[in-house]
Amino acid sequence: MIEMSNDWEVIYAYSRAQAISDGVLVDMDAGDFGKGETGKQLRESLGIRLPIAMTSTLFGEIECNEEDTKVGQSLLGRFWDILSVFRYAALRNKSESQITFPLAVFRADKGKTENVNVKAVIGAGDDGSPALTFMLPEED
Repeated sequence: MIEMSNDWEVIYAYSRAQAISDGVLVDMDAGDFGKGETGKQLRESLGIRLPIAMTSTLFGEIECNEEDTKVGQSLLGRFWDILSVFRYAALRNKSESQITFPLAVFRADKGKTENVNVKAVIGAGDDGSPALTFMLPEED
């Protein structure tokens, strides 16, 4: 058995801020998603107060193309869907720091709704306080 020690030297750490800067994570606290009036209202109505980021791959899965926007789909609306479904999944799994849930996404170009599985992880942000990250199930 390996004994854990606080004397270990950290060789390299990849921060959340670096991942956002590199485009690996999308800061969902920026722009219309978080600081804009609509995004702020969405979060407040659901009681979600943690900083939120999303992996760029999941963000790509929920982005709207031209056909989607023509039928009333929007990226902000899909973000609202993620937050809403997450809230109810989290209420069912109160003691879990990681949950997975299906998100129904309408694809106008395909004329049908597809499920995108989303994993939500609550972990430490760069300052050690809790932060929420949405990603695809195979990501970490």
